[in-house]
Amino acid sequence: MAETALRKEIHKYIDAMPEYRLAALKPLLSDLADDYREPIIEPATPEECAMIDERMKAFPKDFEPFEPHAE
Repeated sequence: MAETALRKEIHKYIDAMPEYRLAALKPLLSDLADDYREPIIEPATPEECAMIDERMKAFPKDFEPFEPHAE
């Protein structure tokens, strides 16, 4: 669907909404309209890298002791 066609379709839905529903829709549309800011992820410190390596070594390699949720 072309971008302008999709925009027109969404406008039709908004135009057809009762007034009381528009108040519920406004925060969502406001949030979606804001520019997305990519989170800043800093590189891990040597201490953090060591902690990650330690946890990875401690992580079990064999999952047999675990039972699926359904059981």
